[in-house]
Amino acid sequence: MLESFSLSMDKTFAQYQCGDPITNDTIKDGDTWRERFPNKLIGWIYIYPNSGTLVSLPDKCDLDYCMGYIPYATGNTTFENRSSCFDAVANILVTGEDEEELEGNINNIYQWWEANTQWK
Repeated sequence: MLESFSLSMDKTFAQYQCGDPITNDTIKDGDTWRERFPNKLIGWIYIYPNSGTLVSLPDKCDLDYCMGYIPYATGNTTFENRSSCFDAVANILVTGEDEEELEGNINNIYQWWEANTQWK
């Protein structure tokens, strides 16, 4: 959604939760994710902070099935407790051809995240 429709994921999620219509000039009547990408499923991952200091995190994700990677934290940031479900250090959009591939890609993205971040 992020790349294909130029939407803010946080704003879109909040609008959906509130029952507000999602509007965007790039979306025409009947123009949906499914019509633009008929053979793709999409997953959205919030990466929550660990307790401790995030020493480093990746600047970008180059995996083919990563449609969007937005880091919210910076290196050398200390986290203690989350105060809401929106206290993410990053969020990532992942694609797959079917549910099995999407689930595998989500697991791979999480392993990529774990391998490319450092906490102390």
